[in-house]
Amino acid sequence: MAKIGKAAVKELFKDLAYSFEIPFEEKCFEILSYQFHTIEKVPPRGELDSTGIDLFWWNPNKELIEKYFQCKGFQVKEFQESQFKQCCKSITSFLLSDKKVSEYYLIINRTVLKEYREKLEQELNKIIESKKAEKVFLLDIYKFLDFIWNKETEIIIKDIKRTFRFYYSEYTSAMNQRFYYDDVPFLLENKSNHNLTKNLKNPLKHIICKSITGESNLSSYNVKGKYFLL
Repeated sequence: MAKIGKAAVKELFKDLAYSFEIPFEEKCFEILSYQFHTIEKVPPRGELDSTGIDLFWWNPNKELIEKYFQCKGFQVKEFQESQFKQCCKSITSFLLSDKKVSEYYLIINRTVLKEYREKLEQELNKIIESKKAEKVFLLDIYKFLDFIWNKETEIIIKDIKRTFRFYYSEYTSAMNQRFYYDDVPFLLENKSNHNLTKNLKNPLKHIICKSITGESNLSSYNVKGKYFLL
């Protein structure tokens, strides 16, 4: 999931919409594990199994659980009163438990329209009011896709910055200087016709673009509206 295009998003939407109950929970775990490497499933009949929690994320630095995820995969096409009550039941189970967490997520494989969204938000706010969590998130299928996209964007941005730092360090070490001229021309061999591509400048930009995107003719990176000029 390093790159998400329109076709991949449509395919992911389909996978989520047609995954119910346990398979939906498994799909959420698979997707979230790319962003949260220490995420785990709640063991069956374990301590957390009856507390309205399906997945949890360990913060390896602080050695504590910081995120709880409740995954609701419904077979019906529309989110209605019955689905609302099932979500409320899970929220109540968490409220009655002795667990506390920084962030609580309710993930649903259907679109939740305004009427039920407002009612669900009221129920989720009880978690904050009771000081069981600092933040709560209601992620219906579209909000969940946005959440995934934003997390992937963060990863890409970190990759760009890390790659730039690496090649910049290599450049300054090789050139024995602590500054960089981006206007320096260079030649690139075209292996298909054994010619040299002329009028190229900024070799560091070329290397970074090539290593991350596979393209070398970019004047900037555009990651969801954020531009990184090199």
